[in-house]
Amino acid sequence: LLLAGCGSSSTSSPAATETDARYALANGCYALQSRSNGSFVRKSGNVFSADAVALADAEPFYLKPTALGSFMLYARDGSFLAAPGATVASQPTADDNADWTVDSDTDGNFRLSLASQGLSLASAGTDGSLALSKQASNFAFPSASGCTPFPEIEVDSTGSPFQGRGVAQPVLGFADAHV
Repeated sequence: LLLAGCGSSSTSSPAATETDARYALANGCYALQSRSNGSFVRKSGNVFSADAVALADAEPFYLKPTALGSFMLYARDGSFLAAPGATVASQPTADDNADWTVDSDTDGNFRLSLASQGLSLASAGTDGSLALSKQASNFAFPSASGCTPFPEIEVDSTGSPFQGRGVAQPVLGFADAHV
């Protein structure tokens, strides 16, 4: 029997820089830094832009995995980094426009893309604006603090579980062989 886990529940993780580093991002707290201008992504109103000079001014994102190498970037206020159109903005609910595929290289660069749009995240201008583009920009994920952990589903049940009728009695229930 082999048990494996994905990430950790810690809100502070080491900076990820290796080729497989995108997998280490799972359930960690990171800032997003543009490699083109060195600035960090921050949230102003409903819009995200890469114009924060210091890490302390960056938006901390909790990276919640959705699949191997794909993440939702969960902001401090419970919204998601998303791109429902050309603008990269805050979105209150998760959907395909907030499900980012993250690719990495040996130089510690990360590229984020949206499969739903077939486009990548790019630093669009000298003002730090972010947009979707056919040409991906490189980003870094330095460790951050102050993330809001992604809310997990709760069992919300009470009572004692059924314990059976005793030893050597028929087992009651069903098994779904597809699962």
